[in-house]
Amino acid sequence: MKSELAHVACAGLLFFFLASCERGVPGANDADVVINGYRIEGQVLDGFLRPLVGVRVILYYGLAFASGDSVSRAYSPAVQGEYVTVEVKNATGQAVRVLFAGPALQDSMLYVPWDGRDDGGAIVRSGIYAVTYTVTGTVKKSYRQIVDGNQNDTTDVEGRFVIPEADLPIGEIAPYYDSTDEFVGEFEITDQVYLRFVDQAFARTYRVSLVKNRITNFSVVIN
Repeated sequence: MKSELAHVACAGLLFFFLASCERGVPGANDADVVINGYRIEGQVLDGFLRPLVGVRVILYYGLAFASGDSVSRAYSPAVQGEYVTVEVKNATGQAVRVLFAGPALQDSMLYVPWDGRDDGGAIVRSGIYAVTYTVTGTVKKSYRQIVDGNQNDTTDVEGRFVIPEADLPIGEIAPYYDSTDEFVGEFEITDQVYLRFVDQAFARTYRVSLVKNRITNFSVVIN
């Protein structure tokens, strides 16, 4: 049976914190606005209902186990010196990192690990990413992986934040690898996600229930 979980990857372990998540002060789903997929819009306020600016919004997915079958992430070049470009792409197909570009050795398996950072060295947003091996414009191999527990937004001068549709691939199944790059399993992303709001003075985690094709409004008051 599929089991739902929320998690934090740290030192190679998964720490489950569902029981410690707070319900918060969620707003209702906005029935007047129809979208394609899922979206969260919210605001973070203090106890006097003043906006909190610069709060980091970290996204974790609720995951349901789907399969324990691992997928090979290595590519076998067809010819000696074949020029291979290995890229990491986000949900919109934009390349966020070039892991390798050059000739590959024949009779060898090419695998380039990814540290979860973009070309500028910044940690990427939570989401599903695809790693592609391309030769002369043709993708020869690709695989996907779930990345979560990363920052997806920062509250603005009004304390507002947005988690857009591209960051909420609800219902999709992809492999999950822990912080040591070990395969954990294939998981389906559920419609229960977890938002962690982090500032110098606090860190709070809330569970958010999503409804397809509706904007979920989620306001939080930090006392």
